[in-house]
Amino acid sequence: MRAPVRAFVAEVLGAEIEDVRAVGGGDINEAWALTFSDGRRAFAKTHPGAAPTMFPREAEGLDWLREPGALRVPEVLAVSEDVLVLELLSPGRAAPDHDARLGRGLAAIHAAGADGFGGPSDNFIGDLPQDN
Repeated sequence: MRAPVRAFVAEVLGAEIEDVRAVGGGDINEAWALTFSDGRRAFAKTHPGAAPTMFPREAEGLDWLREPGALRVPEVLAVSEDVLVLELLSPGRAAPDHDARLGRGLAAIHAAGADGFGGPSDNFIGDLPQDN
């Protein structure tokens, strides 16, 4: 993780980053598991050369998906043009009713409605702009 991004995250979250570990799951992005001096952990994505609105728009979309409260969507902890920092969700075992609960959660998010087709603002699929 580049030093300026690391400094931004530490400042915004109010704790020094003690450990940065590369992880999978970032797709086109570099993905990191962070451990802070106060014991908190987080997931961060960086993408050198990303469009300036890529991470802010992703943060807006996550906040929008979380509004109905139907599924666990990671909380946005910090965002800038250079990084998106999220609550680190620990993996676990799927319960026997996982698929049914996921289906009900997705249905509830869709039922919450939207002002129109698509998300709250234009965003990205990978590096490609997506009109909403």
